[in-house]
Amino acid sequence: MKLPSALARARRTWSFATRLEAKRVQFACARMRGRLPVVTYATWRTASTSVHHAIRASSRAATVKAHSLHRANIAGERMSVLTAVSRPSTHVGDWAVHRYVLAGKRRADWVVLVRDPLAMAMSMAAIDFHRPTAAGGAAPCMDEAILRAPVGCLDWWLEQDMRPALGWCALDEPFDRERGWSQTECPHGRMLVIRADVPDDRKGEALSRFLGTRVQVTPKNDARSGGRGGALAAISARLAAHPAVIAASLAQRASRHFWHEEQLLALRSRWLTPG
Repeated sequence: MKLPSALARARRTWSFATRLEAKRVQFACARMRGRLPVVTYATWRTASTSVHHAIRASSRAATVKAHSLHRANIAGERMSVLTAVSRPSTHVGDWAVHRYVLAGKRRADWVVLVRDPLAMAMSMAAIDFHRPTAAGGAAPCMDEAILRAPVGCLDWWLEQDMRPALGWCALDEPFDRERGWSQTECPHGRMLVIRADVPDDRKGEALSRFLGTRVQVTPKNDARSGGRGGALAAISARLAAHPAVIAASLAQRASRHFWHEEQLLALRSRWLTPG
């Protein structure tokens, strides 16, 4: 009876190891041609998938997306792939960047996505929300999802993942809040820090300038995919009942660093306006 699970584990191990090796080869080939790999680095629910796919579709062939680079399952000694696949949170991109960029003290071009903390939190709440079947039972479930949503996720990620992993943090660098992106350097290469709420055509413009090749961004994996649009609309309609959650999102250090107060209030208004 254990054979199916053993086969499934073997397939996961083979898939993980194959994809990880493919990234090693891609990175090595790019460097042989004098090109650097491009790392799209962001926490979850930041439009990083659309940006990563846009970069991958350009002439920069060695690309990877990473979410978490300072975790026990990739830091320190080279843990075996067999151990890695036993952890459901293991991400090939995280391992590839840690092994073939950071641990090897090699440079890359980095694209960092940051998103309004309230938008991130409500997007996560929509994923977490399960509408009850009983009539009149939705409001308490929505309230629970909103109150449980991690409005401090971006601050946490910048301080607890980016800073220890890179020895650098975007919160310490000046940011052009009017334009919505800034370019700088860290010990591991050039950095483009860009807000997720920047329109896709302007994202493409910033990426094209940064990477030296045409990049066109189109939406992928947004909060309304996978049947989550209804949950997101319901949560948005309920959000006004939780002013403390809105205030907490405005108080985040990342909010004040990457957005003017007027920009944040405009983003809040979108969430609080029905339809």
